[in-house]
Amino acid sequence: MDTICIDKSNLSELDEVIRSMYKWYANCAAVVLDSGTSLSKWSSRGWCLQEGAAAGILCGISKDGKLATIQELAIEQNQDLCTLDLHLYYRQGNAAEILARMDARQTTREEDRAYALVGIFSIDLTLAYGEGLRSRTRLLHQLAIQKGDLSFLSFHTGGEPLHHYLPAIDESNHLIAKCTRASAPINVSHFGMCFEVQFVNEEDAKRVLHNLNDWRKMSFAKGRSLGIDELFTVGEAFEDQTILSVELVIVHDIRSLLLVLVYGEDMQTGGGKPIKLCYRLQCCQMEELEFKRLFPKVNIELERIWLGDKPESDDLD
Repeated sequence: MDTICIDKSNLSELDEVIRSMYKWYANCAAVVLDSGTSLSKWSSRGWCLQEGAAAGILCGISKDGKLATIQELAIEQNQDLCTLDLHLYYRQGNAAEILARMDARQTTREEDRAYALVGIFSIDLTLAYGEGLRSRTRLLHQLAIQKGDLSFLSFHTGGEPLHHYLPAIDESNHLIAKCTRASAPINVSHFGMCFEVQFVNEEDAKRVLHNLNDWRKMSFAKGRSLGIDELFTVGEAFEDQTILSVELVIVHDIRSLLLVLVYGEDMQTGGGKPIKLCYRLQCCQMEELEFKRLFPKVNIELERIWLGDKPESDDLD
């Protein structure tokens, strides 16, 4: 359909079509896959993610030339249905899962990884071919601003702290918790993203980490968190560095704990109250019920932070 029916030399038409493709598939009585493409090849293409996600009825052509259901094709081609991402739909807080599924696929151009998700997320994003991976940053920013969805921040950081505070391709993980819509408006600027967290003061942080350490050793805790071991590893590495201000924050909307390094303050946008400038060191996300039990949202004080890229070394002096 996109090969025959879209004038790709007309940028205005291309922009309109890309915004509309998800709705086209969703409104079809049925979507029939190209008979010359195997399911394994189809499931590896980035643009095909929205076909399987949106189509109510998905069919194809069998080896004998007859119309076949997707289930019949999967049996014929020995393809596991769960690898096809069928009926994948966006709901509040599952952006990380959809990003992970797109990251496992391929597109001809880097930008198309982001543009192919616009319809699934139902957000507005202006096309700018030539921008490369910046399209991913813009996609995540608009997801946060338009939908209040911060679930993509739940990726945990392995090894050295990353320069970028947003998940790169292949860094996003499937969620283990049901995230919620952000409790306050989200802002984006050259500082990064501004949203609400709960700061844990130094004495409480020691208690929280001690209790969390005991929890992770319990048999029932296995598989109910992501990044918890790395959180302790990174925390221990900064214990004796009194020069740097490393703090523990709880992000209730994404059921996560973040270790952040505070490197400055923004005195302009907080309405007279300074907003801390931070970059992430490590994230740990927990299964929803366990998170609520360990970190009940009762009588807590929320504070806005700017979470952004790691600053230049001169800014840390």
